[in-house]
Amino acid sequence: MQEIIMMKYAFALSLLLLGCTQVNAQVNEKTKVRVGTFSSQPWFYGFKHALFDDEDYEFQVSPQSSGGRILAQVSAGDIDISEIGSAPLALGLAREVNMSVVYIAYPISMSECLAVRTGGDVKSPLDLKGKKIYLPTLSTAHYLASFFLQQFGLTGETELVHTSPADIKKGWDDGTIDNALVWPTALTHMLSNGGQLLLTGQDAVHWNKPVFEAYIVSNKFLAAHPKAVDRFVHVMSLIADDYSQGKYDEWAKDDDRLNSIVEVTFGADKINDAEATKAVLDELNLYDFVSRQGSASKTWLDNTATYLTQHIDFFVGVKQLPDPSSNIGQVLQNSVYADGAAKSIAAGGTVADLVSATIPTPTKVPSSRCDGVSENVLADASGMFSDGHGSNSPYIAGMTCSWRISISGNDNLPVELTFSFFALESGFDWVHVYDAVDETILVGSFTGQQVVNQEMTVTHTGAVKVLFQSDGVNAHQPFFYAHEMGFSASYKQASSCTQASDCQVADGYHCLNSVCKCDHSAQSKCTERCQGTQVLQVESSGKGKIFAGAPLNRHCKWNIVLQDPGQVIQLTFESLSLEKAFDFIIVSDKATKSVISKLTGTIDTHQTIYTSKSDIVLELNTDQIG
Repeated sequence: MQEIIMMKYAFALSLLLLGCTQVNAQVNEKTKVRVGTFSSQPWFYGFKHALFDDEDYEFQVSPQSSGGRILAQVSAGDIDISEIGSAPLALGLAREVNMSVVYIAYPISMSECLAVRTGGDVKSPLDLKGKKIYLPTLSTAHYLASFFLQQFGLTGETELVHTSPADIKKGWDDGTIDNALVWPTALTHMLSNGGQLLLTGQDAVHWNKPVFEAYIVSNKFLAAHPKAVDRFVHVMSLIADDYSQGKYDEWAKDDDRLNSIVEVTFGADKINDAEATKAVLDELNLYDFVSRQGSASKTWLDNTATYLTQHIDFFVGVKQLPDPSSNIGQVLQNSVYADGAAKSIAAGGTVADLVSATIPTPTKVPSSRCDGVSENVLADASGMFSDGHGSNSPYIAGMTCSWRISISGNDNLPVELTFSFFALESGFDWVHVYDAVDETILVGSFTGQQVVNQEMTVTHTGAVKVLFQSDGVNAHQPFFYAHEMGFSASYKQASSCTQASDCQVADGYHCLNSVCKCDHSAQSKCTERCQGTQVLQVESSGKGKIFAGAPLNRHCKWNIVLQDPGQVIQLTFESLSLEKAFDFIIVSDKATKSVISKLTGTIDTHQTIYTSKSDIVLELNTDQIG
């Protein structure tokens, strides 16, 4: 009897434990969603803090190296959702890979570029003849390279070598690779180690061949888990919106967000590592992510098939793809998960809603956004201003805004402006910087797509007035870029000097009104930054010298004035190398504005122009293509 009772208790206990085990398994079991990604992006913050996850799904990052690898993984069922460039996306759909587009992440402008070694043999696209370009196969870089070669008549003359981004970094460091078209981190590594840009994704936009980055889902996973896809799109749009409003500067100051991106990109051991952090910041600075409003717009979702058709037509034309089936247009249209994506994006909410506690907001310096009409007075010790990009006042046609910036309300304190983002319609929309007290003095003029942190800092000896103007048309460039254009800048008091020894005297700088400026004496070796109007006072029988770089999208001029009227100015070019027929030096009479000489291309050294007038104007104009 006793034995039977013990058996009953043992059996009952075993049944109870088994029942608890089964219940716990049902509670904890989530469907794993494998998400393919490339380099550093804001939503890595969401992956690190499980903001994508819910009671049914757990999202996991799967690092990728090329579009070709992604297509193979989608076909094999080894990945559920993935980032992919528009070129391999088009190739995959033409080859009937079973997938759909669910999210547009960003247009590719400065985040995918052809970099060459500074001081190497390649100084212009035509120098690529007989050379090799290294790039990942079946990628957007592959598409851009093929298009660039066609554009410059180099198809068949330049070899495209397929390799991985990791091998590109390695080859760059050991000297076996001098030219490569790739994305970060390989791109930023090259640019930080002796590289320079030759051609960019923005150049392709100029030639009406825009490319972009999207996220796709396998149709099998979409059919089985539409809720997971909707969740993914919704969270992506919230993070993108949060980033586009805070933009690069604010995210760069947020340790939690920045360290999350560093950890997902490089691993937990790289948190607070200076080199890894710099690499992430450099990469983020190249991207221009589509805001939530932009992602749900007809511009993106309804026209994706049109852009993909353009890609396919190109690949067919260069014999990299056979003629697609007659219903390819319908296939492409059906591949866009437009209605579902738009509903998920429009669901609303914020990133703060996704976490149990509100995300700590970084301390912000005073900020001013363009409201389209009034002049803003900025009199704090430091602050920020922008066109309104990413806010409720987006950059639109027909805008005029101005900011009067006076450090701590003192017009005599020097001002330093730094543009952290800059992309305006080249030649049509401008930012002008004037002296705030004497507005006839132009300090700087900027237009087009600029590589930020390269010649995008403006220093003046006192208060400045910044004027932003957009013309009445917003269709000069491909319209799907409309949400991704604008500018943002910060200001602070510029470093001051009290005497010449505070400046780089050996390089030709002197202390002028408490700011180090280029001295234009005959012995000067400094390079004048092309950023507006400079006035050069030349005494009788005096000599001066200008060394000026020629960045893209610039207009600058030097007013050369003699103290004694009636003297003749002798202008001698020791060197001149500009893009022929696109970039120009114009020499004109200041009083009559008549053109004395117009120069372009490369000229012989020591070419001399004589004028019979006392004052002349020297202007440098460059377009947006290098």
